[in-house]
Amino acid sequence: MKKKFCFLSLLILFLVVGCNGSITREIRHGGYSIAGDFACNEFMPASDEDVYYTKMKYYTGSHIVTEKGKLYEVSLDKKFSNDSNCRVVEKDITVEGILDNKIVRSEDGKFYTLVSDNNMAAYAEITNTNQNYKLYKLLLSDETNIKIVTVDSSGGKYYVLKNDGNVYSYIVEKIGNGQNPDYKVSSSSVVFNKSDYGGIIVDFNFAGDSLNTFVRTNDKLYRMRVKNIDECGKYADIPCQYEMKEDTTYETYKDKIIVFNGSTLITTYGKMFSVES
Repeated sequence: MKKKFCFLSLLILFLVVGCNGSITREIRHGGYSIAGDFACNEFMPASDEDVYYTKMKYYTGSHIVTEKGKLYEVSLDKKFSNDSNCRVVEKDITVEGILDNKIVRSEDGKFYTLVSDNNMAAYAEITNTNQNYKLYKLLLSDETNIKIVTVDSSGGKYYVLKNDGNVYSYIVEKIGNGQNPDYKVSSSSVVFNKSDYGGIIVDFNFAGDSLNTFVRTNDKLYRMRVKNIDECGKYADIPCQYEMKEDTTYETYKDKIIVFNGSTLITTYGKMFSVES
């Protein structure tokens, strides 16, 4: 009986490893390269039927934001003392809006920085003494603004994902001169329309003609791809041409993918991939 149990356990392990290996190969063929392993039990389902594991909303590279707005730090080079690549942030911050993966609006209505910058410690509150406070307030205080990406800071251009599932292009105008100007949104127009992507947009990134530009719904992923990879990858005088294209690999294996942020994809079995083409 014991031998039979051991045999069945080994058989199940063999099938799981084999299945995951097949998925890994297909993801690599879809334009990704293996980037290592990711250990963080909170975000890994115990089985295919497990629906109670913690879901990621955003992965910034340095932090994870869960669907409920909870923050985790991430360390890939070395694990934390909990033998994991993540650990919960012990701060009273619940993320409701995020700007450039660095500045967040918490449910308390205050703004915080996620990373150390300009003599500010990580998780410090940003107050009206900060020279950019009025800009952050304009962009983040609107509770319908979920995620914001700076497109051109000098031109005042920002892309804003709103809770209606569309991404808007904002032109922000500076009012007055001096050290403490005011700001206003002078124009707003839809730049990524949910009707073009088969459902409400839940995440995006914009980096121009770059592999890191993407739009994601609950079911589909569209990302920037190189149309002439064979030519521009081979010849110095042929520039790469880009197009936004549906990533069918993501749709096929979305139940095995816990997050995608434009540059990194992480699977439910702890394998990390980087965008390659």
